[in-house]
Amino acid sequence: MIKLLKNTNNRHTLKHGTWALSNLCRGRPFPKFDLVKNAIAPLAQVIKVENDPEILTDAAWAMSYLSGKFELI
Repeated sequence: MIKLLKNTNNRHTLKHGTWALSNLCRGRPFPKFDLVKNAIAPLAQVIKVENDPEILTDAAWAMSYLSGKFELI
């Protein structure tokens, strides 16, 4: 999913990929940080360059989830 977001120019893929990644990051129990840390850079890039409110919302939620508590073990 992360590689897909890094390498797509397709709006449909970007929208649904950001939404899916956001949902994967919010799971309970919290995902292990090692499994989701590589999502930070692509999500930050989406936030920098995107203007679609839905995509921005999903990217911002994902970053919010990533800044929460994680299982570090």
